[in-house]
Amino acid sequence: MTTVVSHNVGGASDLVLPVLELSSEVTSATEAIIYRHQFTPAWWQVLDTAHTVPDIARRLNRTRQSVQRIADILVDNEWARWDANPKHRRSQLLASTLSGRQAAAELEGGLQGWADSVGEGLTVAEMDQFRSLLDRILHGSRDYRAHNR
Repeated sequence: MTTVVSHNVGGASDLVLPVLELSSEVTSATEAIIYRHQFTPAWWQVLDTAHTVPDIARRLNRTRQSVQRIADILVDNEWARWDANPKHRRSQLLASTLSGRQAAAELEGGLQGWADSVGEGLTVAEMDQFRSLLDRILHGSRDYRAHNR
Protein backbone atom coordinates (compact mmCIF):
# COMPACT_ATOMS: atom_id res chain seq x y z
CA MET A 1 0.00 0.00 0.00
CA THR A 2 1.32 3.45 -0.91
CA THR A 3 1.22 6.08 1.80
CA VAL A 4 0.25 9.60 0.71
CA VAL A 5 2.58 12.23 2.11
CA SER A 6 0.67 15.45 2.69
CA HIS A 7 3.44 17.81 1.55
CA ASN A 8 3.64 16.16 -1.89
CA VAL A 9 1.71 17.62 -4.80
CA GLY A 10 -1.46 15.57 -5.05
CA GLY A 11 -1.26 14.65 -1.38
CA ALA A 12 -4.06 14.47 1.15
CA SER A 13 -3.91 18.22 1.79
CA ASP A 14 -5.06 18.78 -1.81
CA LEU A 15 -8.33 17.06 -0.88
CA VAL A 16 -9.31 19.55 1.81
CA LEU A 17 -10.89 22.26 -0.36
CA PRO A 18 -12.75 19.90 -2.72
CA VAL A 19 -14.07 17.93 0.27
CA LEU A 20 -15.24 21.13 1.96
CA GLU A 21 -16.89 22.22 -1.30
CA LEU A 22 -18.59 18.82 -1.63
CA SER A 23 -19.72 19.01 1.99
CA SER A 24 -21.21 22.45 1.41
CA GLU A 25 -22.98 21.32 -1.77
CA VAL A 26 -24.41 18.17 -0.17
CA THR A 27 -25.52 20.18 2.86
CA SER A 28 -27.25 22.81 0.70
CA ALA A 29 -28.99 20.24 -1.49
CA THR A 30 -30.17 18.08 1.40
CA GLU A 31 -31.26 21.09 3.48
CA ALA A 32 -33.51 22.25 0.62
CA ILE A 33 -35.18 18.82 0.54
CA ILE A 34 -35.40 18.52 4.33
CA TYR A 35 -36.94 22.00 4.77
CA ARG A 36 -39.62 21.13 2.18
CA HIS A 37 -40.73 18.39 4.59
CA GLN A 38 -40.96 20.88 7.49
CA PHE A 39 -37.99 19.34 9.26
CA THR A 40 -34.57 20.74 10.03
CA PRO A 41 -31.35 18.85 9.27
CA ALA A 42 -30.65 18.57 13.01
CA TRP A 43 -34.10 17.06 13.69
CA TRP A 44 -33.60 14.52 10.91
CA GLN A 45 -30.15 13.53 12.20
CA VAL A 46 -31.48 13.00 15.71
CA LEU A 47 -34.61 11.12 14.58
CA ASP A 48 -32.79 7.86 13.99
CA THR A 49 -32.91 4.49 15.70
CA ALA A 50 -33.48 4.46 19.46
CA HIS A 51 -30.47 5.94 21.25
CA THR A 52 -29.81 7.97 24.37
CA VAL A 53 -29.21 11.70 24.07
CA PRO A 54 -25.52 11.34 25.07
CA ASP A 55 -25.04 8.60 22.43
CA ILE A 56 -26.63 10.78 19.74
CA ALA A 57 -24.52 13.77 20.80
CA ARG A 58 -21.31 11.72 20.54
CA ARG A 59 -22.28 10.34 17.12
CA LEU A 60 -23.11 13.80 15.74
CA ASN A 61 -20.24 15.57 17.54
CA ARG A 62 -22.70 17.96 19.22
CA THR A 63 -23.24 18.96 22.82
CA ARG A 64 -25.62 16.90 24.91
CA GLN A 65 -27.63 20.04 25.63
CA SER A 66 -28.21 20.84 21.95
CA VAL A 67 -29.33 17.27 21.25
CA GLN A 68 -31.60 17.39 24.32
CA ARG A 69 -33.31 20.52 22.96
CA ILE A 70 -33.86 18.82 19.59
CA ALA A 71 -35.13 15.65 21.29
CA ASP A 72 -37.63 17.69 23.30
CA ILE A 73 -38.92 19.35 20.10
CA LEU A 74 -39.30 15.95 18.41
CA VAL A 75 -41.23 14.61 21.42
CA ASP A 76 -43.41 17.76 21.59
CA ASN A 77 -44.29 17.28 17.90
CA GLU A 78 -45.01 13.57 18.52
CA TRP A 79 -42.29 12.47 16.08
CA ALA A 80 -40.42 10.76 18.93
CA ARG A 81 -41.05 9.42 22.42
CA TRP A 82 -39.02 8.48 25.48
CA ASP A 83 -38.60 4.75 26.13
CA ALA A 84 -37.10 3.02 29.14
CA ASN A 85 -33.47 2.08 28.69
CA PRO A 86 -32.71 -1.42 30.00
CA LYS A 87 -29.01 -0.51 30.22
CA HIS A 88 -29.39 2.71 32.19
CA ARG A 89 -32.21 3.69 34.52
CA ARG A 90 -31.83 7.48 34.16
CA SER A 91 -30.80 7.82 30.51
CA GLN A 92 -33.92 7.11 28.47
CA LEU A 93 -33.93 6.09 24.82
CA LEU A 94 -35.26 8.54 22.25
CA ALA A 95 -37.32 6.46 19.81
CA SER A 96 -39.25 7.44 16.69
CA THR A 97 -43.03 7.28 16.78
CA LEU A 98 -45.08 6.06 13.82
CA SER A 99 -45.62 9.66 12.66
CA GLY A 100 -41.89 10.33 13.06
CA ARG A 101 -41.00 7.27 10.98
CA GLN A 102 -43.53 8.29 8.33
CA ALA A 103 -42.15 11.84 8.18
CA ALA A 104 -38.60 10.49 7.94
CA ALA A 105 -39.63 8.04 5.19
CA GLU A 106 -41.18 10.86 3.12
CA LEU A 107 -38.09 12.98 3.61
CA GLU A 108 -35.80 10.08 2.70
CA GLY A 109 -37.82 9.53 -0.48
CA GLY A 110 -36.98 13.09 -1.52
CA LEU A 111 -33.34 12.56 -0.63
CA GLN A 112 -33.29 9.31 -2.62
CA GLY A 113 -34.45 11.16 -5.75
CA TRP A 114 -31.60 13.64 -5.32
CA ALA A 115 -29.08 10.83 -4.68
CA ASP A 116 -30.25 8.90 -7.75
CA SER A 117 -29.78 12.00 -9.90
CA VAL A 118 -26.32 12.73 -8.47
CA GLY A 119 -25.15 9.14 -8.87
CA GLU A 120 -26.59 8.70 -12.36
CA GLY A 121 -23.22 8.73 -14.15
CA LEU A 122 -21.38 6.64 -11.56
CA THR A 123 -21.00 2.88 -11.42
CA VAL A 124 -21.65 0.85 -8.29
CA ALA A 125 -17.93 0.03 -8.15
CA GLU A 126 -17.02 3.74 -8.28
CA MET A 127 -19.47 4.52 -5.47
CA ASP A 128 -18.10 1.63 -3.38
CA GLN A 129 -14.52 2.84 -3.93
CA PHE A 130 -15.48 6.40 -3.02
CA ARG A 131 -17.30 5.26 0.13
CA SER A 132 -14.31 3.15 1.15
CA LEU A 133 -11.93 6.06 0.58
CA LEU A 134 -14.17 8.42 2.58
CA ASP A 135 -14.28 5.90 5.44
CA ARG A 136 -10.47 5.68 5.48
CA ILE A 137 -10.08 9.47 5.42
CA LEU A 138 -12.65 9.91 8.21
CA HIS A 139 -10.95 7.22 10.30
CA GLY A 140 -7.56 8.88 9.78
CA SER A 141 -8.90 12.30 10.71
CA ARG A 142 -10.70 11.03 13.81
CA ASP A 143 -7.61 9.08 14.86
CA TYR A 144 -5.46 12.20 14.44
CA ARG A 145 -7.86 14.34 16.49
CA ALA A 146 -8.08 11.71 19.22
CA HIS A 147 -4.31 11.73 19.62
CA ASN A 148 -3.71 15.46 19.16
CA ARG A 149 -6.10 17.17 21.54
